[in-house]
Formats: sequence, structure tokens, C-alpha cells
Amino acid sequence: MCSSTNPKNRHYQSALAEAAYNTPEVLAFYLAPSKAENLKIRLAVLDALQWGSPELRREITQLGTTDIFGKYDISNMDLSELDNCNLSSSITQEAPNMLDILRRIAEPYETSRERENEQWPRWAIILSTLCFLQRRSNCSNLPTKLGLHLYSKGVKAREIDLLAKFGLSVSYKSVYRTMNSIANHEAHLIAERSASLCHVTAYDNFEQVEGVKAQRTDDNSTFHSVTTGVQLEGVDIPQGGLRQDMFDTRVRVSVGDVLFSPGNMDTDVEHQVSPN
Repeated sequence: MCSSTNPKNRHYQSALAEAAYNTPEVLAFYLAPSKAENLKIRLAVLDALQWGSPELRREITQLGTTDIFGKYDISNMDLSELDNCNLSSSITQEAPNMLDILRRIAEPYETSRERENEQWPRWAIILSTLCFLQRRSNCSNLPTKLGLHLYSKGVKAREIDLLAKFGLSVSYKSVYRTMNSIANHEAHLIAERSASLCHVTAYDNFEQVEGVKAQRTDDNSTFHSVTTGVQLEGVDIPQGGLRQDMFDTRVRVSVGDVLFSPGNMDTDVEHQVSPN
């Protein structure tokens, strides 16, 4: 029955798995010391079920198709998707049995709201490692974003490669390749948006001299001159863009017009852009 592929036996397979894994008395009976022959029969039953591994593997495979645990998307740089709400929704829907096993292993498990919210990132790391072990190329979202985050915080190559060996992050070389891909993607995106008449690009040069901490032995400080810019979408720009004939010298602009214009109002959106 356990090895049958007949869909009609699915109900019996689930019932037997439920009895074997969720009934403490049955599990204690199978694992209790006994004669060799009885032990052989008990292990044969559990081996026929493959200890539930096929069902768990299917859940991990299904979890690897989601946006959070799936393939890294270079166009999605947002880390807000990794909040507890999205993690709990994805894990609960796609891997409920695996989540239940993790909770049982981690007992004593406190069911308080604060304690439960702390657990979701930890479950996500464990499940992300399992997904990454199954399919490295298609389940690379979390390891890649963690590697990029560590790289942006100044973590060295040796530490990133160490975490990569444990399956928590991608390797330093992969992080470096991803950074180059992101730069090329953003350069192409900026060039594409700049063709639109509704976008405005503001740019300027900034100059920096390396401080004492950035200098090496027998090395002089280096002067850097870099051009940087920001691209803005002008929501108030009319169709066809701004033209010189639109400038009216007869209109006087007061201080109030500038301070109370929609883009300069002290609103919640402005606080998100400039919290200080």
C-alpha cells in the first residue's frame, strides 16, 4: 500500500503516516527495545513509509517555487518581502508538515505571539538551506540576498565563503558576479527611463580624499572625483515634456509657492524619503 501509486490508496497512506508519526504511543512501540525479529518488522514498516521523506521532499520542492524561496530576481531588490507575515504565509501554505516537524524538534515551543514572531526567520533559514541543497540554481533568492547584504556591510570574502559552505549564503564570487549584473541592469534601466519625457536626471560631482584609515603602508592618500546623479519621475510634467515656450516671465513665484508645493510639503511620504 505504501509503495502503490494508485490515487485511491492516498487516504490510507496518509492515515498510516498520521498514526506512525503523530501518535506517541505508536511511535514509542516501534522504537522501543524488543527482540530482533520484532524490531526488523517495525523498521520494515517505517522503511516502507520512507520515514515520510517523499512528502517532505515534495513540500520543499513546492516551497522552492515561491518568490521568497525561489530563484533570485535581479529586478527585485526589495527586502520587505522577508517580513514575518510573508514568511509565515509562504511556509504555512507550501510546507505545513515540514513546519510542524521543525516545531516538534525545537520543543519546548512557546506559543506566545512574541515568541512565534521570533521563530519565522529561523524557520526560513532552515527551509532556505534545504531548498538551496535541492536546487542551487532555482532556489537562490534568500542565499543571494543574504550574501549581498553581508557584502554591503563590509563582510570579507573569507566569512562569506564560510557561510556559503553551510548553505546560508552564496559564495563571494557569486556575490561579486551578482553585483556586476545589478550594475549592468541598473545602467540599462536608467538609459531606458531617460528616454522618457517624464523623467528628470539631476547630477553633480563629489570629491573625496581617502583618510588615514583608508591608506596602506607606504601609500599616499588618493583623490577621487566621482559623478553621481538621481533620476526622478516628474508626475506633474505634461505629456510631451517641458518646453522652453512654457516659461512665463510674467508669473512671480513667492516663497509660499515653493514651500507649499505638493513636492515640498511636510508629509509622511517626505519623512520616508528624508527622515531627518
